[in-house]
Amino acid sequence: MNLFLVIFNILPIYPLDGSNILLEILKIKYDIEYSFDIIFIVSLFFCIILIIFFIIIKMYLYLLFIIYFLYNLKKVKKIKEKHYLDKILVFKM
Repeated sequence: MNLFLVIFNILPIYPLDGSNILLEILKIKYDIEYSFDIIFIVSLFFCIILIIFFIIIKMYLYLLFIIYFLYNLKKVKKIKEKHYLDKILVFKM
């Protein structure tokens, strides 16, 4: 059970730790806005894969986690927009 939680937590889906790790790696090479776009796409991809996986193995209760992750994906866009607006305000000052 603990190994399952570790593997699940390392997946690069936004609210999980794996997305934070991926974001920090991406920020080294790309700007923050592009990094958030990549996080959004990767998170969406893994959510779709997990939906298919949980349906195939008939573990429908775990689909609630995926619904929660998909709900939180819109926060990625809001964080990106907030960061972009903060950058514009800094340049105007």
